[in-house]
Amino acid sequence: MSRRLQKALIGLSVIASTVASASAVPSLVQASSGRIDTTSWAPTSGGLAQLEMSFTEGSSSVTFTARSAVDTSTGGLLIAGHVGDISNFTTQFAVVRVTAAGSIDSSFDSNGLKIFEQSASTPGAADFIERVGGNNYLVGGWTGASTARKAVMLRMDESGGLVNNWGSSGWAVSSGYKRYEGSGTGPVGDKAFFVDATQIVMWSENLAQTEMTIDRFSVTSGQLMAAGGPISNPATFQMSSVFAANDKPETFVMSTTSKMLVATRTGGQNDSSKLYMVDLGVTPVVRD
Repeated sequence: MSRRLQKALIGLSVIASTVASASAVPSLVQASSGRIDTTSWAPTSGGLAQLEMSFTEGSSSVTFTARSAVDTSTGGLLIAGHVGDISNFTTQFAVVRVTAAGSIDSSFDSNGLKIFEQSASTPGAADFIERVGGNNYLVGGWTGASTARKAVMLRMDESGGLVNNWGSSGWAVSSGYKRYEGSGTGPVGDKAFFVDATQIVMWSENLAQTEMTIDRFSVTSGQLMAAGGPISNPATFQMSSVFAANDKPETFVMSTTSKMLVATRTGGQNDSSKLYMVDLGVTPVVRD
């Protein structure tokens, strides 16, 4: 199943501690036909499973909000998201594991929910997850308070353990001041990352929202990649020197190790979009 399809099916908030057999929200479908797979995920309810997730952490009850999901090696799901209130950034970076049968996997960190902190008592939220290198997973999001939120990526194994020899004790953190999230996305989007077989790319902006910084980390090591040729890493440029007035970057992909394709939008009543090729390998950065 494509990650885009999974995300479309899993973008929901889930509430309560047991898996209900009532009418369902997220479902798995057969990639070959697009029909619901009635051979798994509660066949009696037509291949659907409703995931109601409220968990007890310490002495407190927390509600998990799902943002992104990926298949596990056993046919279940790992779901990235957060617990807490995203509107005031009192959230925690979290992952939930679901079995192939469509139930919360209580063997995952004892209750199905794993909470991560990049630093003690620091808010965070996850909104990106990708399977890499066997049974390892990259989980991306942000950590920090309000405007100081930085883009982060952790690498974990399928049991929820951090891969401590990756990055800095399992984490890669952007050098920019604030994670760039797209003008129409806000703190719950996953448009801050690009991942391929070799690199993790994050974009950030300064507090004045005039500069953009691009960090490229190695998928294998979690360390900043060597600059390579004329490209610097991280690369920083003035947004006004690249994007036309009123064009706000919204999302991006890397076409090569040094070139970004950036989609922008103007917003407002007559919303429109453009596609820029941004070359990070020249000084100053140019737009095509």
